[in-house]
Amino acid sequence: MLYIKVSIPILLFKTFIYSYDKSEKKIFVGQGALVEFNNRKVDGFIIDISKKTDFKSKISPILSLNKNSIELSKELIKTINWISNYYISPIGKTLKATIPYQLYKNTINKVKYIKITSLGIQNINTVKFDKQLAILNYLKEKNIFLTISDLNIISKSYLQICKSLEKKKYVFIEERDSSLNINNGNDFIKDSIELNIEQNNIYNNIIEKINNNDKKFILSGVPGCGKTEVYVQIISQIIKNNKQAIVLVPEISLINQTYLRLNKIFKGCIAVWHSKLSLKEKTITLNEIKKNNIQIIVGVRSALFVPFNNLGIIVVDEEQENSYKQTGQAPFYNARDVAIIRSKFSDCSLILCSATLSLESFYNIKNNKFNYYYINNRFYESNTPHIQLINMEREFYKNKNPILSQFLIERMRETLDKNEQIILLQNRRSYSYIVKCTNCEKNSNCPNCNVSLKYHKNQNLLKCHHCDYKQLFNKICKQCNKNSIKLYGIGTQKIEEILHKLFTTSTILRYDKDTTANKNSFVDILNKFDNQEADILIGTQMIAKGLDFKNVSLVAIVNADLGMMLPDFRSGEKTFQLLYQFIGRAGRHKKNSKAIIQSYNVQDEYIKFACENKLDDYYQYALDERKDLNYPPFSRLIKINISGRNKKIIFDKINIIYKKLTLYKDIIILGPTECPIEKINNLFRYHLIIKNSKNDWINFYKFIINTIGLNEFETKSKKFKLSIDVDPISFL
Repeated sequence: MLYIKVSIPILLFKTFIYSYDKSEKKIFVGQGALVEFNNRKVDGFIIDISKKTDFKSKISPILSLNKNSIELSKELIKTINWISNYYISPIGKTLKATIPYQLYKNTINKVKYIKITSLGIQNINTVKFDKQLAILNYLKEKNIFLTISDLNIISKSYLQICKSLEKKKYVFIEERDSSLNINNGNDFIKDSIELNIEQNNIYNNIIEKINNNDKKFILSGVPGCGKTEVYVQIISQIIKNNKQAIVLVPEISLINQTYLRLNKIFKGCIAVWHSKLSLKEKTITLNEIKKNNIQIIVGVRSALFVPFNNLGIIVVDEEQENSYKQTGQAPFYNARDVAIIRSKFSDCSLILCSATLSLESFYNIKNNKFNYYYINNRFYESNTPHIQLINMEREFYKNKNPILSQFLIERMRETLDKNEQIILLQNRRSYSYIVKCTNCEKNSNCPNCNVSLKYHKNQNLLKCHHCDYKQLFNKICKQCNKNSIKLYGIGTQKIEEILHKLFTTSTILRYDKDTTANKNSFVDILNKFDNQEADILIGTQMIAKGLDFKNVSLVAIVNADLGMMLPDFRSGEKTFQLLYQFIGRAGRHKKNSKAIIQSYNVQDEYIKFACENKLDDYYQYALDERKDLNYPPFSRLIKINISGRNKKIIFDKINIIYKKLTLYKDIIILGPTECPIEKINNLFRYHLIIKNSKNDWINFYKFIINTIGLNEFETKSKKFKLSIDVDPISFL
């Protein structure tokens, strides 16, 4: 008899003991199991297996094991346990967030494959029936296994025809599991990338260090310098040694371009992983991993937890991006930081990449925690874009309430006349993001949230971007009944409308959360622009990084100030990164290109650093500012959030927690206070932020667990919800 610790994926830090007859099927840590819990059948995760137990009460047996579960490597289990401990998240919730595939129930559908036999080839000229002959000729031409449904193009009755041919032994038919690419197998194509001298020196240096067991790297460089080409070559070397690779990108929109680059070299042994894949698609990928047919996964943060058992390298591209941080539900992990941990436990190589490193990563370089490489020159023979910073205050006096400066409009016309492409960035979706009555001065706010409703003109709707509340737009004010509703604030839809009026013959695409809601729409839009089926692309920050378009010679930011007003100590860093990265989209394959930045705040240091290409000055200025204020990377932050329908109850509760925290003398507590967005989805919100020394965090964690108690964070209360966020990146 074996005794099994099972964690249920609910808000509990406890585990539960069950028994299992060891004479039955193989059992392993990380496996999904069906158990009885609180008089109902629930799925859980096996987290420990033992031959003995000290538990004295009645022990129930495991009802069944999930036969689709994959045996996980010890290093992945250790990584998941680390996440649970570091981010103070119940192990069951952590397991469900990281390896939900262990609970998948569906089996993979069988698919029929067909191939012509040697007998069929010998007797092809004796076949009398036209459709049989057509199918045999088609199979002879291909001479590989095909899915039998492919023959639908020859005859709708292909199944009956193939059965007749099978009886004659002219074809061979077999059932197989669905697969990603049945014909490509595990083919490995030799290197097709030619690195320049600078890239090649870095590549050789990194490979030498990896061979000497020195495996932590940060790779940076000017935008368009070919960082991807360098890490692809490194992956190539690792894969040749029968190892596996994970490549993380921050947005689903960046997966396709990265996948296509890698697939040119690693055709047939690469797959993608992200939330928009169907359950069937994920199951097929997992099945191919089990068969060792997949050696490379490209995906967003969840791809970090694919069940590779021989991991050789993890690459985190655009490592500075906030989207690597899980925000919706616990555990609130940062995939970049977890990648560092998984690489440590698996003893694999790690490369963090970005043109604009996070200050945390740059600080690690200064403290010699990573091998650092910087590529100084662009990969193609192109110059750095000529950058023009436009003072929109002056434009305002010339042309009341301008959106696009005259200078920008003229440069756009020149670019279009040369049949070159343009990208415009406005980091606000919708048509207008403030709807206000000029008579009574009342804003149109969401009834559920403490935010303004956004006007979406194409649907004539006011929408809340937090709770998805919708109402029809009406120019009559509900408060004073006057026809005095005005729209303020410029979103991507408004920019699109202006561009259509200015450039009537141009094809314009918009790329934001609204236009990319469907599964493959983000790929379709980018492919159209890449194929030069459109002249202008307008979008939010989704288009600012990682994308490479050959014919783009002009990029422009409509309003560079939008992120600067947020109550966030990282707002300057985020603004610099957005501007610097977006400027790098221009002229990646052309010698002459331009970047135009419009701002009402042209003296801001972060905007000036980006527009003057002063990367080192930016790093030093930002680090000095952080040091003066004792913010990360010079300290560690923890944020405690509470939300509930009764404002007084949650205020009293968070003040109780605050008083407990004051018992620990070596921390600074900011708050408690209302969150900047005080109410979301009819829940009032308070938070407090804790600053703690980087060298003391283990002791402080013990204090939280012993003094505040984990039960505070697992209590399921109808009155409030309490959560803890370690290393937070959002303070709204």
